[in-house]
Amino acid sequence: MWLVRWEGYDRLAWEVDVWVWGLPPPGPLAFVCEWPARHIPETRAEVDAALVLEAAARAVPSGPIRVHRELLCAAGLAAADRAADAGLVPRARGHGPGVVPVALLVARTDTHAVLVDGLLVYPTGFDFDLAVRRRPGRPHEHRHRPRLWDDELRLEVRFADGRTADNDRRRWPRPSGDEVPEAPLLYQSTRGPDGGHVWLWGLPPPGPLVFACQWPTEQIPPSQAELNAGLVLAAAARAQTLWPDQAPP
Repeated sequence: MWLVRWEGYDRLAWEVDVWVWGLPPPGPLAFVCEWPARHIPETRAEVDAALVLEAAARAVPSGPIRVHRELLCAAGLAAADRAADAGLVPRARGHGPGVVPVALLVARTDTHAVLVDGLLVYPTGFDFDLAVRRRPGRPHEHRHRPRLWDDELRLEVRFADGRTADNDRRRWPRPSGDEVPEAPLLYQSTRGPDGGHVWLWGLPPPGPLVFACQWPTEQIPPSQAELNAGLVLAAAARAQTLWPDQAPP
């Protein structure tokens, strides 16, 4: 078994994305952590490895299938905190997310696939990965000029009641003081040729939740996929308050 990690840090949330090479055998799959410098003793949580094996059986060539990980997520709000740091939305903190265990294929061409996965849902919204997969053997293209909006992967999220939000940073509001922006608001904290990480402020109403994208410079035409918003709302109800005595967000 090989374990590789990528670290990300901000002031309120610390995340490590982990890749484990090798699937577990049936039975309990334990995750054990400790952090002496932060006075966190050795702590463990278990999931049924059958969930991982079932997800592996459902995997498609364009990307992974996510499994439930409510017990494993204590943070995951890096994009949300960056949006709050930018003054765009009120800060959300102190919750472990509910998870929507899907990898939604939004677009696929002969050369690229675009997926939405890793949906972590909180009482005030949800974050997710906007993942770009390239056909094996297709190299990355290096541009020798500043990236323009027309070069970037465009994403729009559409609620069943007609409200929309997109990742065009030119349309981000500029609230002042304690002003709360109108939901939904989509904030993409990282972006690049492999996609990015996205925080959407505001939960959707019941009905279809549409993810739409296009990428003109990569010849990806307007494409979309739907998710039942009930899955997101059910995950929000499963979000855990990490410190029950804290004030609500």
